[in-house]
Amino acid sequence: MPYYPDLNILFIHIPKTGGRYIENELQKFTAPTLISGSRNNLLPPPFKWKPLQHQF
Repeated sequence: MPYYPDLNILFIHIPKTGGRYIENELQKFTAPTLISGSRNNLLPPPFKWKPLQHQF
């Protein structure tokens, strides 16, 4: 669930609805801030490894 602060968009991807295409198009304009995995620089381990929708 990436957040694009420059565009003020929190993209909530619903599986099987073309979300990957939309996410790729958004990344052409700006980089996401909140994402899970090694690219997440805002949250400390172990939280950075879980998708944001499963954090709480």
